[in-house]
Amino acid sequence: MDDDFHHRLGFWIASTLFVATVAQLLVGTFVPGIERYENKGFGYRLVLNSALMLLAPVTWTLLRRRRPHMGPVPWWPCALIVASFCFDALGNTLDLYDSWGRFDDVSHLVTWFLLLSGIGLLLARTAVEPRWALALIVTGLGAVLAIAWELGEWFTFIRRGIELDGAYQDTLLDQALGLLGAVLAAVLVDHRRTRSVRDKDDVAFGLCHRAGRLASAVGHQRRGGDMPTRTARTAWDGGIQDGSGEVELSSSGLGTFEMSFPKRSSEDGGGTTNPEELIAAAHSACYSMQLSALLGERGATPITLQTSADVTLGPDPAGGFRITAIALRVRGEVDGIDENGFLEAAEEAKDTCPVSKALEGVDEMTLDAALETA
Repeated sequence: MDDDFHHRLGFWIASTLFVATVAQLLVGTFVPGIERYENKGFGYRLVLNSALMLLAPVTWTLLRRRRPHMGPVPWWPCALIVASFCFDALGNTLDLYDSWGRFDDVSHLVTWFLLLSGIGLLLARTAVEPRWALALIVTGLGAVLAIAWELGEWFTFIRRGIELDGAYQDTLLDQALGLLGAVLAAVLVDHRRTRSVRDKDDVAFGLCHRAGRLASAVGHQRRGGDMPTRTARTAWDGGIQDGSGEVELSSSGLGTFEMSFPKRSSEDGGGTTNPEELIAAAHSACYSMQLSALLGERGATPITLQTSADVTLGPDPAGGFRITAIALRVRGEVDGIDENGFLEAAEEAKDTCPVSKALEGVDEMTLDAALETA
């Protein structure tokens, strides 16, 4: 299923559920003599529920005007939100609240699960970190909304003596089931957000997924704050043709790597590294972090970024050699952004990545970027 069809399908499902819900609310408000709708505040529901169903897509659209790099409205989470209101209205239309004594309990569990799943999946497209913070927000919001719902029921009919018997016990049970639905929604959202990290062993993938934790450091760097100094050391023995050396990653202590000039100029490298490969590693790593941070600023959630850097060493007209070209290639799986938004962020990352800035003297620096579907 391509992205465009998936997006349009989500829109039509959300729209259909919205129309079905509003139609039921209109009947309950304006068609007299239907007992199942009486004394249930359908006039209030028509106004309030309609506004709440539209809140998510309208808010997303308004935010996108100020942040044009945000992706299109995520209709599938919006559809879950609308489905929660449709489920409640359908229970009244089919007279399930009065004909099946346990439906009210089922309704609170299912409604809160749908509602908070939709809200949570929308929030998951932002840079909410760490993982437990999003789960806590979803659960807490579910508890607050459960309280608000019970206050609404009291204002609508309980204060008038309708369903007064057992109201205390019913309220406590509704609160508990609403909270349980929110907890289940938090589990679903957490699973949806982190499933790719659990399924892949690529260390770079995990780093990219958690790059939101680097956002404050990147912001600090952008404001001109000091970042830690990193150190590498090289020991070289002998002449340029017959000598060899070892480069040590001193700050991290991850190891030492052999170097040789004759092998530097060979195609396979002969099991040794060289300055061009080390520059390529630094550039691809720095670029991935920068792009991940920029995507987070646009409200998108990077799932995986695969970046490569090809560094070319060539003759210098002034004598000797120089780096003549660097070709960056990135393929990203990202939630919450379209192709154009991803390409703009990718291009900005090429220009603003600290390693790119350090390599501004390179004659040619190109970028091949594309957004891929999971």
